[in-house]
Amino acid sequence: SSHLISSLVPLAKMMRRGIRRVLPRRDRWHALQEYAVGEANTEEFRLLRARDAAVSAVVASHPAGSASKTIDWAAWESRISNKETLQCLKDFHAQQTALLDAVLKEDHLGAVKEQKVGWELFEEAKVSCD
Repeated sequence: SSHLISSLVPLAKMMRRGIRRVLPRRDRWHALQEYAVGEANTEEFRLLRARDAAVSAVVASHPAGSASKTIDWAAWESRISNKETLQCLKDFHAQQTALLDAVLKEDHLGAVKEQKVGWELFEEAKVSCD
């Protein structure tokens, strides 16, 4: 019985690799679910995927290019009693917004086209993932 189970483990790995080659690639983080071991971990991953789907639906419901909602900091000031925490949140939001605005202004396609060296490392990494 244990010999049968131990012989099925390599077979399962081979089948998983074969299926990955046949099916479209799952580059999203959802592919990590196959590494969830045990009922509790599988359930946590299922709940995480459900929350991800809910967030994705909200994001998809807003048209691309539409103005994002601004944060009403005055409303939060009345709800958060720890003003130091509130200030940290405001500072973090301002920092992240500035960072994202700077990244969006960069010419990423131009940077990739100008890249002349290092592609062999990228190609080796792709091969090692197969």
